[in-house]
Amino acid sequence: MKTAEENWEDFEDSYVCFPWFEPEERERTYEAMKVLCQRMPEEDKDRIPVMIIVFAPPPYQMGAEHILYWPACPEDRHHTMLYLSPELESRPQEEVNATVAHEFAHAILGHDGKVSEEDPYRQEREADTLIATWSYRPTNSCRWMQKGKKK
Repeated sequence: MKTAEENWEDFEDSYVCFPWFEPEERERTYEAMKVLCQRMPEEDKDRIPVMIIVFAPPPYQMGAEHILYWPACPEDRHHTMLYLSPELESRPQEEVNATVAHEFAHAILGHDGKVSEEDPYRQEREADTLIATWSYRPTNSCRWMQKGKKK
């Protein structure tokens, strides 16, 4: 059985990769990744898509171009990219922790970002429900979406 440190080393090697993620520029986001590694059960870690990229750029990075899949290889179209805004660094740590967990939950649940007209917040509720099982307080993303997004 792996130690907590060995688990973190594996998780960090998989999801905290330069140039996608700069820990020294994203301290709170990096801490949230550590907390997620501790809280997420192994069976859920095993459900994380094989190819997932956590994009947590430094605040001064204005843009970036990264290939997620090659169109000639349809089997690679399942790759997932998680974007974690530099704005997270200004938020309370518990909120950063929950946001990081919430985005990983979307990947685990296979959400594709398509919004259903019948229930536009279903995927957000499902992600919040999963992170609640990992001892996180839900992100209230449905309320944020109602205020901040246009239909």
